Amino acid sequence: MPATAVESTAPIAVVLGVVLREGRVLVGWRDSKLHQGNCWEFPGGKVKATETRFQTLLRELHEEVGITIKKKSVEPLIAFEWRYDAQRYFFSVYLIKDYSGELKLDFYSRLKWQALETLKESDFPPANRAIIKSLLLPNRYLVTPVGLDLAAIEKGLTVAFQSGISMAVFRAPKLDNKTYIDSARRLLLQNPVFNTGLLIHNHPTQVHELNAAGVQLSAEHAKKYCSRPVSKEVLLAVSCHSRLELEHACRIDADFALLGPIKITPSHLDDSVLGWTTFKILAESAPMPVYAIGGLEIGDLAKYRAYGAQGIAAIRGFWPL
Repeated sequence: MPATAVESTAPIAVVLGVVLREGRVLVGWRDSKLHQGNCWEFPGGKVKATETRFQTLLRELHEEVGITIKKKSVEPLIAFEWRYDAQRYFFSVYLIKDYSGELKLDFYSRLKWQALETLKESDFPPANRAIIKSLLLPNRYLVTPVGLDLAAIEKGLTVAFQSGISMAVFRAPKLDNKTYIDSARRLLLQNPVFNTGLLIHNHPTQVHELNAAGVQLSAEHAKKYCSRPVSKEVLLAVSCHSRLELEHACRIDADFALLGPIKITPSHLDDSVLGWTTFKILAESAPMPVYAIGGLEIGDLAKYRAYGAQGIAAIRGFWPL
């Protein structure tokens, strides 16, 4: 949803827990009598004045589903602001990989373990949709280098996908439109594995024809659209550098954004950098997963969660050749 002007009243703090077990997550059925009810949701609740976020998570999971967690088994997943009618909320969502205790039906009439790949945004309250997107996206996003010939791009992408990269964007701003489309078509036709993870750049009308995984728009290109330019069946990403550009990415219903630069890069020495602290502030204003980009390396994967990032997007840091 679009971001709005910040009001003086602080948003209500809410903590949610995504309990993960063997590729499945725990969800409970929210009663139709409750606000935003008659759907599945991730357990959690409002933070009390005397509580830390972890204390709230501990209490809510025990009260609602009967389990106990330890701090070492919890890591941040996504944090974002959301508005339901006139009320603002700030959601802090945590991934939980271990717990003790037996599940109980008390707060929820139904509980189930649902496979990640079967999660549907329409089955959850609107605010939970950002969480689902975060769960389904990887923590590494490869951007192809500029200036390589197509054979080198194809070889590099093949090695990257074989090495564990599952999502990338074919970015070649020096190519004219026809050459770019022909090149993207060759990549996608000759390498079916790319169809599930390779996005094209700035050509949303060609996504379905090329059978690409989605499209990434530059901030300038995104300004051409006042609504989502591709179907929900494919991914829509927007490259952003400011709060205003993130707000526009939300308005056109992007699935995720790239935000940076975090550090000075050799190709953009004159660009002003955001740094991690500013990145965190901006990322938390957007109800969607946000990748950090700009001068980042594999080593930065150790810190991205602490700053609210979905993961790291990089060229040199992830290019395998």
